[in-house]
Amino acid sequence: MTGCGTKVPTKTEIKTKTFKGDVKKVYLIDKSEKIGERLIYSKYSDGNYFSFQFKLREQFRIPEVIMREDIARKYITKKKQATMVHNPLGEGTASIFAMGMIEAWCLAELAAKVLPGKQKNIYLDKCKKRYVGSKTIKTEDEVVKKILKFTGKYKFGYQDSSEKILYEFPRYPGQTFQMKYMNNKKCMNNKLEEFNCGKTYYLRAKSFINNYLSLNKDRKVDYPINLNVITNNDNQTFSFEENEIQFIVLENLRKLKLQDQLN
Repeated sequence: MTGCGTKVPTKTEIKTKTFKGDVKKVYLIDKSEKIGERLIYSKYSDGNYFSFQFKLREQFRIPEVIMREDIARKYITKKKQATMVHNPLGEGTASIFAMGMIEAWCLAELAAKVLPGKQKNIYLDKCKKRYVGSKTIKTEDEVVKKILKFTGKYKFGYQDSSEKILYEFPRYPGQTFQMKYMNNKKCMNNKLEEFNCGKTYYLRAKSFINNYLSLNKDRKVDYPINLNVITNNDNQTFSFEENEIQFIVLENLRKLKLQDQLN
């Protein structure tokens, strides 16, 4: 078919038809409103030792709406136009012929190729189709969401905040310490308390007592030891009695005394 001519222009027509979908109630996350932050924690014990996990969760109010999902279907038709096309018998002649000459071109080219029998009809059909009559039809669907009404109902959703969590001792104000944290797999639901996913901060009793003693130059411990966990909008205060942390305090004091002797 290389001798059957050059490329012809195509015309594209697009028609759209809308099909109405079912009406249903849904909660729209993209319309949610942040209403605050919540500091949550969990305590773990292992013999005389214990530790905490902390998370800072942003709280959202998600509205319920009545919505309809319509389907906008596009019917796309591409049809070859051959009102005027290039002469297939010779690129060099640059002759232009009207559409009525297409069959004559194909017959003339057939005579030049001298194709016998059934091949003759096949060639004529393909040659004429090259110029006129062929078209391509396809459809494209687009979901169009329409909010019909807000019901006035809400549900709550949560996600981890990007803000840091620090801690300090009220006895030594202004001396803050950072916690170590880990980023686990993304939290997949909207529960408030999720410690096995997202951004989780860790604080061991042995670690914060060591920091407390490092601020206390005379190594004197006044019980209870109070600790403030600090975030932007939500803080928590913890108090530890002597019987709860004495073992860890004495262990850290022995290590600090040994370090002082070595220095």
